[in-house]
Amino acid sequence: MSKKVLGLWNMGDSTFHRMLSPSDSKNLIKEAIRSGITAFDSAYSYKSADNYLYSAIKELSIERQNIEITTKVMPIPTLEKKVETCLNRLHTNYIDALLLHWPADDASIFKSLKRLENLKAKGIVKKIGVSNFPLQLLKKAISDFSIEIHERPLSLIWDKDYEDEKELAIDIYGYAPLGMGTLSKDVGQEEFEDSRKDLYIFKDGFIEYKDLMSEIRKLSEKYECSFANIALSWVESIGVYAVVFGASKKEHLKLNEINLEKEEICHLSSLASNLSRKTSSDNIFCHDYLRP
Repeated sequence: MSKKVLGLWNMGDSTFHRMLSPSDSKNLIKEAIRSGITAFDSAYSYKSADNYLYSAIKELSIERQNIEITTKVMPIPTLEKKVETCLNRLHTNYIDALLLHWPADDASIFKSLKRLENLKAKGIVKKIGVSNFPLQLLKKAISDFSIEIHERPLSLIWDKDYEDEKELAIDIYGYAPLGMGTLSKDVGQEEFEDSRKDLYIFKDGFIEYKDLMSEIRKLSEKYECSFANIALSWVESIGVYAVVFGASKKEHLKLNEINLEKEEICHLSSLASNLSRKTSSDNIFCHDYLRP
């Protein structure tokens, strides 16, 4: 699997940010494949994104085994039906990695992970995992089930518990490495008309966010690259298994990794940790699953 994974969130779900058109979505997937990206991240809730992915693969005459697909479903009671829907939309008989999209109550998680293990035993799924689990809940899931993957937000605006997760025997997929666009340029809350305007970095963490952006600006000038190059390079430098990134233009697929110096990586990590500590939430979207 290519270390860079193209996320299809903005191709089939408009609940958080602007959704791409069908033609732009399919063309972007094609361009990604041409550029060497062979891994894609989808979900049952992304709906038509699966259709665009299938169409792009078919039109480029790419063999299914040369593409790796991760998809995500919510816990029971309709887990198997959702998996079947995903398989049908993708015109495939297996999924490379199937994850529980979000946590739920303990009983639902237990039953759902058991069913994921059954799907793997049947060969319908190659790997199983979870997404967006707080550390405490992730450890519990790993202790009871054969979890192989955790997909989580990971960027300079959200690195909470990452160092502890690295000690676990799982592959970490970090998504939103550009902070959902907040790290692409030095912006203010007024730049966003969607749900991003409510992120904690524009409230409790605003001072720390500006300190971080000041450092990114210095490094972008030093390496003569974009802010996005610096943000992405940091995520790729900290040992993550795969980077799940979104794109809305072909140019976004061409971000190259910058070889940051060790001291620069450490300083960015310190700034990121200072920022993440400004919120007590267990998730960047303020979905607090561990609070009573």
